[in-house]
Parts: sequence; C-alpha cells; structure tokens
Amino acid sequence: MKSVSPHVNSIVMSFPVVHMKTFLTVIFLIILCGTSVFAQKTSSKRTTALQLLTNLEPKVRWNSRSLLKADFDYDGVVDYALAGKKGNLFVVGIVKGSLTGKSKHWTLEFPQDAASQGALCSVADGQIRLERFSADDENPEVRKLPRKSRGINLSDEMCDSFHIYYNRKKARFVWWRR
Repeated sequence: MKSVSPHVNSIVMSFPVVHMKTFLTVIFLIILCGTSVFAQKTSSKRTTALQLLTNLEPKVRWNSRSLLKADFDYDGVVDYALAGKKGNLFVVGIVKGSLTGKSKHWTLEFPQDAASQGALCSVADGQIRLERFSADDENPEVRKLPRKSRGINLSDEMCDSFHIYYNRKKARFVWWRR
C-alpha cells in the first residue's frame, strides 16, 4: 500500500471530525441557499393576470381576490378574469392564457344605472363568478357554444346578472341579460 505523505496526515489529523462536520454543513447550507435564491428569481419573473392587467389598465383598481380561471375562449388553454373598479365603473378584465407580457386582453366596463340594460344597479356590490353554459340555455348564441363552456357571471344581487361569453365570430367577449 502506498502511504500518504506525513504532511497530509498531519493536516487531516489536526482537523477534528467535529470541525469537518461543521465545515460540510456550512458548505451544504451555502449551496442550498444559493439554489433557493435562484429559484425565487426565476419564479418572480412569471407574469400574473393581475400584473398584466395592472400594467395595461393602470387606472383600474383590480381586486386580486376576484380571480377566475377557466377556458373562456374555447381554445383549450386556461384564461383569467378579474374584477375591478375605475371611478364609477365596474370593470371585468379577461386575459388570454398562457400569460406573457404580450397576452391578449379584453375589458368590459359597466356603469351604475338601474334604468339601463347595460348597467349595474350597484357598482359597489358587483362581483364575478364562473358560469357554466348549456345546450338548453335561453340565448340561441350560447346554445351553440362548445359543450361544457364556461363564462363569467357579473351580478350585483339587485338587478339581472350579466352573462359574459366569448363570441368566436366577433372574436371578443360579449354579454347578455335575461
């Protein structure tokens, strides 16, 4: 067997096992923290629907708790919807998935006027939720939508709800009321 030089043996022997464990633990923690910081940097660069709408529509105060996710335009990719307010208007923002800084988006604005079919009775009480459309719906256009279609229901619990859906012919979101 080859023997190790006396100089190497003295270095290894003078470095106690306790210190070696501490040294290796410190190295492990440094590596672990480095990967954690790297993971945070990459995940924080992902665009969210809220960030996108805030950048594109800065005058709207978006409600992050109103986020809806569904395939609203029937292309097989999840889209996003958020509710917001801009002055006296209730705003529904819809972002086409996959989220990038250049994702297509639509906004629908609804004023407050109990006498108008195109307005809410109360902007302050407006809220959005997912809505499933079916073949027996009363709107003929909605009956033609793909099976298991999802839309957005806008309601203030005072007037008739708005039923928001994607119209393929017009390539935009439209609404109807009962």
